[in-house]
Amino acid sequence: MGRWFCFSCRRRTHPSVALDRLDCLHSELRSRWKKRLNKGNAPEKKHRDTDIRAPDRCHSGTPGDRGQIHRRCGHVLLGPPFVAPSEHSLLACRAALAQIAALDILRAELPELTGLRCEAPKVDLRIGLAAGEVIVGNIGSDQARNYTVIGDTVNIASRIESLNRVYCTQILLSESVARDVASEFELREVDTITVKGRSEPTRIFELLGPSGCLDSEAELGRKFYAEGLRAYRSAEWTIAMAAFGKSLQHQPGDGAATVILERIAALSATNVSA
Repeated sequence: MGRWFCFSCRRRTHPSVALDRLDCLHSELRSRWKKRLNKGNAPEKKHRDTDIRAPDRCHSGTPGDRGQIHRRCGHVLLGPPFVAPSEHSLLACRAALAQIAALDILRAELPELTGLRCEAPKVDLRIGLAAGEVIVGNIGSDQARNYTVIGDTVNIASRIESLNRVYCTQILLSESVARDVASEFELREVDTITVKGRSEPTRIFELLGPSGCLDSEAELGRKFYAEGLRAYRSAEWTIAMAAFGKSLQHQPGDGAATVILERIAALSATNVSA
């Protein structure tokens, strides 16, 4: 179930549309509960309650950070509030962290929501944030119009959100968002990627939490990860593998480090540069 939140400031108006610079937050709530409930493992009312309350729980922090849900379209929610441009990325990151925090509450409620006391379905949340210009307003034909946002930034946020599956992360940011919030949050540069539909590469960052939230082990894990990333980009495979290995010693089970180590093994075996 995907959700969109847009933190924006209108720059140029038109009777029906405007060009805005905004931050798009796309979140995807992942679960198999519908598949299980459709097999008759829980009452119909529980199924309806889960559909309604589960997504609401995971975006409960957003209105407090002045993000608005404008409408639901299939699996997508859109909403452009109007806040100071300097606050866009800051508020979007706060909203993302609030959604992750609300996920723990949802997980605790799932047995009651689903009626499954044993082996309640697992849920997870993936979030992608990107910043840039979009077209926002009443878009469509004379017969059917919807208030929505379209543009490259919207697509990038969705693509970045999907990359959480690759790196086993929960919140990924585009380079522009990371640049805006680096002084307020703990970030980790994850990789350089080329988003589908774009030719130029872009760096992506993981949002770890508010500034100062990391313990010594997390700090060391991030430090060695950064060293490994630099060596990886220079095709210094031995140095990169050693650094990522040290990162995993301090952060066991880190999916991003594991993914790049596997990539390095494949590249070094074929003598291909990064």
